[in-house]
Amino acid sequence: MTMAPTLENLVQAVAEFQTTHRHPERPLLALSGLYDLDPVAPAGPAAAAVWPATWLHNAEPGVYAILAGDLTVRYIGKADVLGDRLSSHFRNGERPRVVDAERWPEPYRRYVVVVPVGQAFESLSLEAYLIRHLAPPDNAAGKGPRT
Repeated sequence: MTMAPTLENLVQAVAEFQTTHRHPERPLLALSGLYDLDPVAPAGPAAAAVWPATWLHNAEPGVYAILAGDLTVRYIGKADVLGDRLSSHFRNGERPRVVDAERWPEPYRRYVVVVPVGQAFESLSLEAYLIRHLAPPDNAAGKGPRT
């Protein structure tokens, strides 16, 4: 991709991973709804949760994506416990304070979506697949040729 991938590209890539790389007896993967990181911004698409609500699929292993306000995917990461990992990126406050504001200026971090995987080892392969196929602009890994 030459431009930042979209939420729709992410949905398609997760579906492709499901059909090409995941055992058919494993439960289907699905993206969560949007988690809105900015409770004071003008309303965007309907969100499943808004800051400071508990992270979606908080206690589960999985992959998360940080999206800009225009629903482009900026970053993809993995976690053994999604809530712990997301809390390491964002801190409490009226609005979430990002740990690395230079890397993720406010326009690049409006929403989070997660893909719970059931077992932590699966997050490794799903994250690698998504980074390789989507090449989000804020991921350092996976910048080589894409397949």
